[in-house]
Amino acid sequence: MSVEAQGTVLVAHAHRRRYAPKKYHPPLRGSISTFSNASRRRLIELFSRMNVTRVRVTFLTLTFAGTPSASEATRAFRAFSMRLRRKFPKLSAIWRKELQARGSWHYHLIVMNMPFWAQRLIQQTWEACTGEERSVVHVKLLTSGKQQAMFYVSKYLAKRDKRVGSPSLDNASYLHAEGESGESVGRFWGCINRNELPFDVRRIVVVADEHMYEAVWNEIARLSGGRGATQTRTARLYGTFCYDLAEKVSHNAHKVLYDITHLNSNRRIRYLSLA
Repeated sequence: MSVEAQGTVLVAHAHRRRYAPKKYHPPLRGSISTFSNASRRRLIELFSRMNVTRVRVTFLTLTFAGTPSASEATRAFRAFSMRLRRKFPKLSAIWRKELQARGSWHYHLIVMNMPFWAQRLIQQTWEACTGEERSVVHVKLLTSGKQQAMFYVSKYLAKRDKRVGSPSLDNASYLHAEGESGESVGRFWGCINRNELPFDVRRIVVVADEHMYEAVWNEIARLSGGRGATQTRTARLYGTFCYDLAEKVSHNAHKVLYDITHLNSNRRIRYLSLA
């Protein structure tokens, strides 16, 4: 079993001990039409792995004046993100694309380490990318640390709406109303300068202890109210006590095979053999 703690997320994974893992062949990606629950979980987990305590965090909303198609909106945003990277090489961001009720796309961004940039200059840059004269940019500096930033992530980047007839990203039939061609709307979220994201310290503990496996699953179930340990091989926990749980696993396990702390790591451990 491996336990990985980073930021405010802990992931426990049960490994096979006698047999090598089966080779995984990911399916070919087809047209993207929904913001799935799995995609939403990955977005929240990515931000949970960060430490923005001493990071300048800015919230941007980029809006089109007209109603561009999904491909036109993607081209405009790609041009904007390229200009961002050139102007501020150390900047990083997580973005989310959303369809408004009036049928026009817009983008929400949580931007890290962007120096002061006047709103009128940001808007001029966005208008140059959209080719419109009245594209709108809203800017807000987040000053209350990770708690406020996570609120904006939950409210704007990871929100979902299940109401019937809603123009939300969960409504596939609405998204395909642009035409009968079934054109993919593209990715709903992603990163800018991922290598510059302010990831927190990562602690990885791998143990060979069946009793510890049961104890960790039960503890995650207790702390998460039963929501974090529903799968048979992977359990997740979100909270400030994740490092404490990883330390307990390392201290109490009968056989610790691997215990290491990485600083500022943005890579995830896919599989660690217990053979």
